[in-house]
Amino acid sequence: MGQNRLTLLTDKFFIFGLFCLLTNDFILKYQFGGFVTGKLSDIAGLFIFPFFWSIFFFKHELKVYLLTALIFVVWKTPLSTDLINWTNHTFGTEFSRIVDYTDLVTLLILPISYRHFKRNTDTNIDHNFRIVQILILGISIFAFVATTLPRKEVNTNLQIGEPYIVNLSKQEIFTNRMEPARGLSDSLKSNMIDSLFFIEFDSEGHDLMAEVKIYAVDTEKTMIEFVSLTSYTVTGGLFSGFDEEQMAEMEKLKKEDYKRLFESGVIEVMKNKNRFESDIFYWNPKLDPVILERN
Repeated sequence: MGQNRLTLLTDKFFIFGLFCLLTNDFILKYQFGGFVTGKLSDIAGLFIFPFFWSIFFFKHELKVYLLTALIFVVWKTPLSTDLINWTNHTFGTEFSRIVDYTDLVTLLILPISYRHFKRNTDTNIDHNFRIVQILILGISIFAFVATTLPRKEVNTNLQIGEPYIVNLSKQEIFTNRMEPARGLSDSLKSNMIDSLFFIEFDSEGHDLMAEVKIYAVDTEKTMIEFVSLTSYTVTGGLFSGFDEEQMAEMEKLKKEDYKRLFESGVIEVMKNKNRFESDIFYWNPKLDPVILERN
């Protein structure tokens, strides 16, 4: 591999994409989770991943980009479900992903990345940058491996039965306060009629899944009943695995604790944030019954 190709690792757009991927997956997702941060990882990853591997498979860069698109489509659709389930069952892993067909729009970044790669393949740079290139090489590999941290889901099915009244119309909640976890659930007509939903939310660093009932009280008020907590998910470190102390703390939580988390992670968030700022995702089990299989 010629030295000129390795210098592509110092390309400013590649470095910017790498910075966005790491910052988003390690910081922004946990502080400002929602629609924007969800798509940012896909955009940044799709820009830099094939760019990176094309440097090492220089005469096959088009194949690298096409293979990246194929893998992404399979991963983001039900085509990968059986493979994920088999892997988790066989190796005891906790791989998971949310099927969301809107993620496929981020594939539009691939031709932009490919064009930028082809336009810069003749770039030359002083050999003094070799140490920087090796450093970026290591960071890139770390980013590709580390941005999918191990997650462990614990089923609870803890009955809560606590109703809350919010000064928002039901339509406002579904159009501007929550994000559909999967495209199948995004039907305003059905959501206005149906009452049973599952919502996933983050509160104090915990990812929780709740069964809820959402009724319109009148045109300006809605009742949200926290029926039960179905599960919670703990995210571990790449090398450290799951924090046993954090797991132990979650196991100690009682009904009142989960009510407090629901109030802060759902009720208060709905009152103060719109769907692009919040990290509340919902499933309509009538439209997307796969959520019932998970619970």
